[in-house]
Amino acid sequence: MWNGPPILAELANAERMGAAAYVVDYPASRYATTMSALVGQFDSGDSGCAVVAVTSAESGESKSAVAVSIARAAAQMGKKTVLIDCDPNQFAVKAMEAPALSGLYEVLTGAVPLSQALAKDSRSGAYALAMTKRPPKLSTMFSSEAMARLLEVLKEGADLVIMDCSRAAAPEAGMLAKLGDATLLVTRKDLLNKAALSRSVEQLIGSAPLAIVATK
Repeated sequence: MWNGPPILAELANAERMGAAAYVVDYPASRYATTMSALVGQFDSGDSGCAVVAVTSAESGESKSAVAVSIARAAAQMGKKTVLIDCDPNQFAVKAMEAPALSGLYEVLTGAVPLSQALAKDSRSGAYALAMTKRPPKLSTMFSSEAMARLLEVLKEGADLVIMDCSRAAAPEAGMLAKLGDATLLVTRKDLLNKAALSRSVEQLIGSAPLAIVATK
């Protein structure tokens, strides 16, 4: 029995970053259609762009693969999509093969305009905003007024913004989740009733509406 946040999707074989390529290579596959259905859950209709934070209970739970998959599925559906890679590991940007000379930090400090920092996904029409330079404190950057303003600017020009965050235990994950319209917590299905997931849910309390994506 699961009494926590709703489970929006259950994914099989998402343990490798290559899973994100399925959305493009096999658009009729179960994985791709599941991603499209997730995008539909975030469809804001006439209310404008949706901002979705993606995090995980533990490392190695396909969080970044899910984030890239959602972004690519949305782009395939004709939505203007931006993925902001807020995880220091930068797995999402690496999977998208979206080379960037500058990124989030430079945009927030005013060193580079947003238009010059956005990089095109190699496999879809989605755009990526990397973290090419890490500030002294991630929490300070993500809780800044500049970050909130950036999201407002992106919401004016995009249909969907995905933030690939650090795992839920990191303080900055909760900060980013509070800036979004929804939060996806990626976890292995066998951890649904474990303490690690319960702690992650508690850490995200007070953020945007929370839902689960369970991987197998």
